[in-house]
Amino acid sequence: MTNAALDVIMRRPAVAETADEPWTTAQTAEAETRIDLQKHWARLSREHQAALLLVDMLGYSIAEAAEILAVPGNTVKSSAARARVALAGKLECQQV
Repeated sequence: MTNAALDVIMRRPAVAETADEPWTTAQTAEAETRIDLQKHWARLSREHQAALLLVDMLGYSIAEAAEILAVPGNTVKSSAARARVALAGKLECQQV
């Protein structure tokens, strides 16, 4: 389930494609951010990816995510927090 959900999220187009119009600066920035996010996401451990995906992206509670992943709730909580910090730190560095 986690891998399938991740595939759906990561394979969405960066921006809506338009046939004849050039990208705006905002669309270009969004596409670059998505590429950076995908690159840094791939560097996270599967444990961190799964926790962040279930809790922050799919809206499961810590308890529900822990049950799905068959790990203690504190493991999910710390994994999601570490993943957030890792991604935020990488993306902030890119945007300076």
